[in-house]
Amino acid sequence: MEYHFEFVKAGYFAVTRKWLLYGCPETPEEMAKIIKRSMAAIPDDLPPVPDEFFI
Repeated sequence: MEYHFEFVKAGYFAVTRKWLLYGCPETPEEMAKIIKRSMAAIPDDLPPVPDEFFI
């Protein structure tokens, strides 16, 4: 689960960084939809992420 979380987190930040570097051509709402569609592939039954991962 830890590796999966790191993978998803890295992807989210990479997409956000690219969006910012390109001058934010999509609206924040469009980006939210893109990210949300990508997150649909994450299984719903993953255990919760421990708080120490956010430090």
